[in-house]
Amino acid sequence: MYGVKNMTDRIKRTLLFIMITAIGILPACGCNNGDGRGDYGDKEVIRLRMVTYDNGNVPLDAKEVIAAANEVSAEKIGVVADLEFQPTEKINLMMASGEYYDMVFTSSWLNKFDKNASAGLYRDITDAVRKETPKLYDIIGDYWDCASINGHIYG
Repeated sequence: MYGVKNMTDRIKRTLLFIMITAIGILPACGCNNGDGRGDYGDKEVIRLRMVTYDNGNVPLDAKEVIAAANEVSAEKIGVVADLEFQPTEKINLMMASGEYYDMVFTSSWLNKFDKNASAGLYRDITDAVRKETPKLYDIIGDYWDCASINGHIYG
C-alpha cells in the first residue's frame, strides 16, 4: 500500500499529466464556451473547464497545484484550466444533459470511454491531433490506441 506522501506525489503527477495533455491538445479543441476566453491576472487567456472524478479524496493541495500550473500555462501559452472534482453521478448527469465542459475524465472503469465515444459524446480528433500537434502525436505513439475506437482518436 502507498503511504500518504507517495499517494500525494502520485496524485500531483497525475494532475500535472492531465494539465500537460490538456494544454498539448488544446489546438484540437473548440473551446466553445462563449468565446472561451477570460482573464487571469492582467492577461486575457483561454479558459478550459475540466471535470474529473471525485471519490471523496480530493488532494488537499489540489488548488495550489492547479494554480501553479495555471501560472505557467497562462504565461507560456495563454491557457488556464478550471478543474472541477465531481462525483460519478454528477459526471453522468452532465454527459446525459449535454452540459458544456472542455474536458472530462474518462476510463474503462468510470464514465466509460468506449461507450461514450461510440455514442458520439466525444469528438473525433484524429486529424486535428496529427495536423495541429504532430510532435505530441509522435511522442504518444502507440498509446493513442488507448483513446481510439475503430482507428479514430476521440477526445
